[in-house]
Amino acid sequence: MMPGKYVPPLKRGDGLCSRYNLQSPSVNAFFGDSFIRLFGLIHDRSVCVKPFKGASAKGLVREDNENRLVIIRYVKGNSRLKRCIFCFGSVDVHMSYYFKKYVKEEGELDLEDLAEQYVTFVARLPTNAQRMIV
Repeated sequence: MMPGKYVPPLKRGDGLCSRYNLQSPSVNAFFGDSFIRLFGLIHDRSVCVKPFKGASAKGLVREDNENRLVIIRYVKGNSRLKRCIFCFGSVDVHMSYYFKKYVKEEGELDLEDLAEQYVTFVARLPTNAQRMIV
């Protein structure tokens, strides 16, 4: 995110962690593609699980990506947040890589570069969380 870029605040009804009251932010937030849904089996108010259907790390590193903006709004507006767990990349590794190489015949997706961009995005999130796990 560019310094000084305006990101609208998270509003009730944005669909983020709808299982829990957004007025009582969670301490542990899980963000990811559909695979992150497994953590939804944890029934605890300190846990927020937000899966993004069909999301990819490649999409997440784009400045205008809606999923990226939702994550930024949530972490920025949650002062109680202690841990953020990110699980994106399955779509990139299991589908996009092969689609780009064999269907589009454009060569290989640079997964190392993508991983660096993804980790940089997470590291620069505007949060006071003690742990950022990728």
